[in-house]
Amino acid sequence: MTALQWKQLQETVAQMTSEEKERLAALLHRRPADESAPATDPLLGLMADESELVDQVVKEAHTARELHPLRTDH
Repeated sequence: MTALQWKQLQETVAQMTSEEKERLAALLHRRPADESAPATDPLLGLMADESELVDQVVKEAHTARELHPLRTDH
């Protein structure tokens, strides 16, 4: 983090309400569920909490692929 970024962060925190500061502190002190086990698929890891959304996207991709197959012109 650069000195400018640090100064901006300090200014932002100075403008926060006490409730916002408490919430930020709680977020910073919370530990991830399992730090030792990184996601095997970093892209899917981004959507780990959105399994239903991933299922919907995959279903729509399959449907689109069936309706509009890739061109195979050679």
